[in-house]
Amino acid sequence: MEEFDPVTLEILWERLITIVDEGAVSLRSTAFSLLVREGNDFAVVLLDPEGNGVAQNRASLPCFTGTIPPTVKYVVEVFRGTWQPGDVVIINDPWLSAGHVNDLTVITPIFGKADLAGFTANTAHSSDIGGLRYGGRGHDMYEEGLRIPALKLYTAGEPNKVLFDMIRANVRMADHVMGDIEAQVSGNETAGRKLKELLAEFEIKDLTALTSAILSRSEAVMRAAIDGVPDGTWSHQIIMDGVGDPITIRATVTVKGTDIVVDYTGTSPQVNIPLNSVPNYTYAYTAYPIRAALCPGIPNNDGVLRPITVTAPPGCLVNPLPPAPVGLRNITGHFYAEAVYGALVQVVPDKVIAGSGSGPASSFFVYGEREDGSGFADMFFCAGGMGARPTMDGLSTVMFPANVGAIPVEILENTLPILYHEKEFIPDSAGQGEYRGGFGARHRFGAVGSRGMWISAVADRTKTPADGLLGGKPGTLFKMTVNDREMPTKDFIPLQTGDMVTIEVPGGGGYGRPENRRRELIEKDIEAGLVTG
Repeated sequence: MEEFDPVTLEILWERLITIVDEGAVSLRSTAFSLLVREGNDFAVVLLDPEGNGVAQNRASLPCFTGTIPPTVKYVVEVFRGTWQPGDVVIINDPWLSAGHVNDLTVITPIFGKADLAGFTANTAHSSDIGGLRYGGRGHDMYEEGLRIPALKLYTAGEPNKVLFDMIRANVRMADHVMGDIEAQVSGNETAGRKLKELLAEFEIKDLTALTSAILSRSEAVMRAAIDGVPDGTWSHQIIMDGVGDPITIRATVTVKGTDIVVDYTGTSPQVNIPLNSVPNYTYAYTAYPIRAALCPGIPNNDGVLRPITVTAPPGCLVNPLPPAPVGLRNITGHFYAEAVYGALVQVVPDKVIAGSGSGPASSFFVYGEREDGSGFADMFFCAGGMGARPTMDGLSTVMFPANVGAIPVEILENTLPILYHEKEFIPDSAGQGEYRGGFGARHRFGAVGSRGMWISAVADRTKTPADGLLGGKPGTLFKMTVNDREMPTKDFIPLQTGDMVTIEVPGGGGYGRPENRRRELIEKDIEAGLVTG
């Protein structure tokens, strides 16, 4: 077994991060969909031969860092003893991978001089996966699109023509979707090639020992951070819109020594709309805000996750039983941070932030036909304001907890038949406090395609705003209108040429009592036109 001195270990760690970053550049540069190419809705991870995640690209989506390792561990068992150079596996089964069928996970074994050295894997959001369009109409997982079990997309470098043909036959934008899949394969190939160079340079057989060394250190740092939190149990619950009836998410956080457990007993039962969140996804977006609060500087890997346990009763919203619909599980998952922070603020108020108007991330799926008869289907995000921090105002129009990016207006206009008229901060949208939340934004654009189109608003917070903490005020509510008529979220809305869409994305909650806010901060916001009085 290899041993690594601290200097060598630091060098190898930086090289591993560079490897996954290069894989991410390859994936992003060759992807077709806006959500991957511009919106950063993907992650690239390196794993050891048993599927333990050791490094992910710097700008990776937090949830995939939590879902990719258990997916690869499952795939390792399915194909144990059969791996060959040139193999590539694809999977999107929600309960086994990233939580809904739109997220495709691609896994590639990497061989050193002698045998299997590790894996490169990535998950990326597909712009179409068949079934009902991306939105809130599905009532079970079978309506949500093509479900792919763990299958070899390539075997020893040879494409699985049957699988390629099957995917093509079940999606609307076949060239688009297959192009993204090949971009995922390319990302793994790039990272794998660089990993093999690293292993040869340092004469390392495989990633087992290196992964063990890195994960044990990461775990120790995370445990030390948890040990700084007094033992105890704290609970908090929040309300999300749902569809028709509101939904409750209740989190109970227990700290004992160097372990932390989050239990979701008291959360609403699973529903027959696509807001259910499978355990992999629930764990990922529960563990991430804990890591961000207690130990923000530590890298994301499996070592960081070892001290964190997440439990939930079977059949509830955050641990649904198949065939529950799960297509919009991201809406539910983005609320976990606010529920967990509402519990932790009772014991470590200096380490958490208020509720974010950007959680959940407001996303919009636009599709239709162009004048030449060709189809289009793409998604984009609109960011709200983050919650205020214990010593600083919240960031404006920045996503949290999702690390996704806003797509530039110029690219949206050149990709979709829309024309932007307005994109600006919304004054007074931030929750006030000693430190205010981040501001939300107004987006206003018109439909310009001659054939019309459809838009699906995947959003929440139309009834319950992002909460403030310790006396801070809540942010504003989400609102979407078409020609000044308010429209529902989580459903498909037809647009005709000339229709004007206005989207108001919420601001974040404030932190601390507003009367304690420094006068110079108030005057600065008034001078900038962000606060009207």
